[in-house]
Amino acid sequence: MTNIDISPDDLKVFLQEAETLIESLDEQIVRLEQDGVSDDLIGEIFRVAHTLKGSSGMLGLEDMARLTHAMEDLFDRVRKGTMGINQDVVDVLLQCLDGIRALKDAITSDAPSGVDVDSLVEAIRRYAEGDSAAPSAPAGPAPLTVDEAASHRIEEGVTAGRLALSVVANLDPESDWRAVRCFQLLNELDHLGEVIVSAPTQADIESESVGAVFQAIILVTPAEDASVDTAAIEHALGLVDDVATVRVEPYVAGEAPPAPAPVAAAPEATAAANHPATPKVESLQPSVRVDIEQLDALMNMVGELVIDRTRISQLSRTLNERFEGDDGAHALAETANHLEKIVDSLHARMMQVRMLPVGLLFSKFPRLVRDLSRSLDKSIRLEMSGEDTEIDRSVIEQIKDPLVHLIRNACDHGIETKELRATSGKPELSILHLSAKHEQGQIVISLQDDGRGVDAGRVKAKAIERGIITADKAERMSLKEAVELIFEPGLSTASATTEVSGRGVGMDIVRRDIESLGGRIEVDTVPGEGTVFRLRLPLTLATFRGLLVSCGQTTYAIPLTYVQETLRPEASQVRTISQRPVLHLRTRDTVMPMVRLDDVLQARGRAGRTAEESPYVVVVRASESESDRPVALAVDQLVGQQDVVVKSLGQYLGRSRGVSGASVLGDGQVVLIVDVPSLIKASRQSDQPAAADETVLERIAS
Repeated sequence: MTNIDISPDDLKVFLQEAETLIESLDEQIVRLEQDGVSDDLIGEIFRVAHTLKGSSGMLGLEDMARLTHAMEDLFDRVRKGTMGINQDVVDVLLQCLDGIRALKDAITSDAPSGVDVDSLVEAIRRYAEGDSAAPSAPAGPAPLTVDEAASHRIEEGVTAGRLALSVVANLDPESDWRAVRCFQLLNELDHLGEVIVSAPTQADIESESVGAVFQAIILVTPAEDASVDTAAIEHALGLVDDVATVRVEPYVAGEAPPAPAPVAAAPEATAAANHPATPKVESLQPSVRVDIEQLDALMNMVGELVIDRTRISQLSRTLNERFEGDDGAHALAETANHLEKIVDSLHARMMQVRMLPVGLLFSKFPRLVRDLSRSLDKSIRLEMSGEDTEIDRSVIEQIKDPLVHLIRNACDHGIETKELRATSGKPELSILHLSAKHEQGQIVISLQDDGRGVDAGRVKAKAIERGIITADKAERMSLKEAVELIFEPGLSTASATTEVSGRGVGMDIVRRDIESLGGRIEVDTVPGEGTVFRLRLPLTLATFRGLLVSCGQTTYAIPLTYVQETLRPEASQVRTISQRPVLHLRTRDTVMPMVRLDDVLQARGRAGRTAEESPYVVVVRASESESDRPVALAVDQLVGQQDVVVKSLGQYLGRSRGVSGASVLGDGQVVLIVDVPSLIKASRQSDQPAAADETVLERIAS
């Protein structure tokens, strides 16, 4: 690891912050190319670049700071209108950003970054050297002014026994790092006492509107605390690079702040504006970075609390029924109700902490699409919506690779070349739309292109060639069934392998990854018009609200998001079609297949009842798509609704078709969680019933 004088915890915070800033610049630079220059966008880009430069400069990462500084100079010229933005400029900016990312990654590795910083800086200089107008010096900061609010805070501090001090530091006027040094001075004072006002202010520093003089008024504890002694403050500030002199004096309320000493060649010091400085009345609300492992551990403990809460509630009800009117039983019931509210609130807060906007994932893709369009010589624009939609961070981390593969396939195979689009009367610019929304307790992520669509005939021909299906079966297939073949292992209709998507990863891997999360992938296509891929994913992998049902000796949990209704069917509602039972709902005029839940799972301990003999039915549906028809699951008993804590079956037990996991009830009973989409699919394939492991419960019990 690179030798940096910083604690491991602080270094980790810097690396996390740097990654966030780099990703933000990545997205914003691509937006700059697509949307053009705007004051808000270039201002935000300049602010992020400046923050990254300052942070790396303070740690002594000179290569990263120098490269970021060069980019900042170019952004400044764009902001001032002395140069424009084109594709070549964006290319070199993104190359520099990749260099900064490599420099960041090299901090924690033993290998060199391999970044030629000099060449990148020179490349930026070449693009900017044609400008005759050099960047003007930033305006100086406002003078130090103590307004009524600041005076009141100083007076309160002095009354409480604290000491008010005036601080004046002169900086090297030739330094290119004055804003960074002012930030360091302000940061040092924040550690030594309470900063009441400063000039430049935090906002001035962020906009780089600083001169060669730094002033502040702070409140510190009395002189017996040596860490905040006047001499100690002067010594601490004097250690900051580019600081020439430091003067710390007692500040007396009502007197004007002492004028800063003049410094040679420091025109910024006399170029003060006439508006008062903004007093630092309140500090920003602090935030805390927490490792995902700690959040997972906390979530697991909260899950155990949910299980125990349910158990306590059950015991309370039992004791109240047995000892009706007993004061102790009544007190236990009140405590159980209160505990239930507290645990529910804790669980809701914990879930909220784990939620992140899906835009954090989406922000990585504009750059990906931009690079793909350049390498493929296609004109592709990525549009996004629903970035504020929240999802569990564990889900976000696991869907990145499937989405990257879908985007690569869309750009490479789905969208036509410029020549083919012109021939078919389409505009040269192709639109790829990525969106997210909440639907039925799930998150639905859609990727839509306006390309050639999926050729069902070609897909079937390739499937026959590979022996995946027979010719007779291909003839009987509907368009949707034929398109679904693209998810079969080893099936690709691409005429040639490319560097973009021909990497040995097929659509079957994408489907496997999505289904491993308890999700589902759907595809709709119109030949010649485009294709839509939809990922239906759970909001969280930790808990869900489920309907408990029993079949024979086994209890199952069905996620409520899939349940349409429950009923006790009448004999006249159950019919037989092609020797199979169906349920006829007259109110909806709907006929749906009816299957016994433990039959389709081939579970152990079946009661021997047929679907027609079962007293209850749960109507489930995988999605709201018209192509997804509901299925009636016949069960013996409806146990009730309950919060279900998801427990993985683990590698030993594996993943059984129709079962996505397990849970533990309050009384210690193990229940299996029904994977509704795969179960529905299995119920429609009479020749391929779901092969759930018959010994899953036996293994769990052991």
